[in-house]
Amino acid sequence: MNLLETALVAVRWLLLAAELQVFGALLCHALVGKFALWRVLRPGFFALGGLGLVWLVLQAMVIDDPATPLASVILVLQLSWVGHVALLRLAFWLLCLVMARRRPGWAVAPAGIALGLHGAVGHAEATDDPGLTAAMIVHVLAAGAWLGGLVPLRLALRGPDPRRVAERFAHLGTVCVAVIGVTAIVQSAALAGGFPGLVGTSYGQMLLLKLTLFLALMALAAQNRFVLTPRLTLDSTALSRSLIFEMAMAVLLLGAAALLSSLAPGAHVQPDWPFPLRPSLSVLEDEDLRAEVARSLLMLAGGFALFVVATFHRLLRLAVVPGVVLVVLARPSLALLLVPAEPTYYWQSQSAGDDASVALGRMAYAGHGCVACHGPEGKGDGPLAASLADPPEDLTAPHLLDHSDGELYWWINHGVDAPDGTKAMPGLNLPPDRAMVIWNIIDFLHDNNPAGQTVPRMTHHH
Repeated sequence: MNLLETALVAVRWLLLAAELQVFGALLCHALVGKFALWRVLRPGFFALGGLGLVWLVLQAMVIDDPATPLASVILVLQLSWVGHVALLRLAFWLLCLVMARRRPGWAVAPAGIALGLHGAVGHAEATDDPGLTAAMIVHVLAAGAWLGGLVPLRLALRGPDPRRVAERFAHLGTVCVAVIGVTAIVQSAALAGGFPGLVGTSYGQMLLLKLTLFLALMALAAQNRFVLTPRLTLDSTALSRSLIFEMAMAVLLLGAAALLSSLAPGAHVQPDWPFPLRPSLSVLEDEDLRAEVARSLLMLAGGFALFVVATFHRLLRLAVVPGVVLVVLARPSLALLLVPAEPTYYWQSQSAGDDASVALGRMAYAGHGCVACHGPEGKGDGPLAASLADPPEDLTAPHLLDHSDGELYWWINHGVDAPDGTKAMPGLNLPPDRAMVIWNIIDFLHDNNPAGQTVPRMTHHH
């Protein structure tokens, strides 16, 4: 990420905070309690105007030519979906400003439309998925109602009935948290790229950070709702102080969201598996091992059940001891569900997989010296095969197709290690811009394998 893109993320962060603040203030004033509304709206609208202009310039420079910012802005406004949505949002924010002066309750509608349009650009636009777009719009509106209402709530608590105000906001916040959770699941399912994408891409890792911050926010909100609100009298000092921590956490959460919107979704990039082991159910094909794993899972479930009993029943706290024993005894057998993994195991082939790719793969297979060991048809009978300490693999054997394309990619490009640490097979060591050569070779191997037409490829689409 260069300096221009970093500046765009920072401005997007502050602009999103300002948008949520204005919408949350109007909604809180209408539904929760009265307070000095323009004490929040005035700086919010100023921030919207200034930051909106800076965002538009930076966004246009990223999309077009950074050397001609004015021309880029005009071009983006005229020809791009981002520019059209920006103009539409500007119109609704201006309408909101006009209406807020006379009828603040009515201004919630244009503010909600302007904020909701935030979800119509970015990842939702790129995927062209109406369901995902709807989820993002609802997600940002719920965030505006909850997080944008924290500052107004703190002001409203200074009124004559702080407990009533806090309880009203608690009801609103509970609905918002539920909506945010459901829509976050929808977005993650569409964009994260499954568990490999969560742990193996920058997008997924930022999504996990955002989830962590969200859970921390939920913990603070739960404390405010179930501990501090019931204790409220006329003194709201404790709740007001807690809200400061909640607001600080909300700012960090919005920063993570702004950065997340600038990253390519995990479902659209190749995930690098960061662990030396990966989960595998291949052990379940053996009847004896399947029974062993089943017993271990039952022991594990029993151990956790005893933990729960020890937690909620004071007289049965010693139950934690047999629980620990069961978990310890279950652990070795459960390790059978883990196998060594290559970093590219979950990569997906980038080739078309057609006859042209197979033909290119056959030429690359011969041109990069694979024939010398594996033979012209991959049977492991090349001219150098007899002289090798470790015989070359027969690439026409059915077990080849048990491996994912990403696993084959790693072995072809990085080689295969022998037990003594030397290379049993050298790798091609091709740079990333020549990765297609390896995908072509993999297409050839699948086409050349007798079982290639009957065994599905292990490409791990997610």
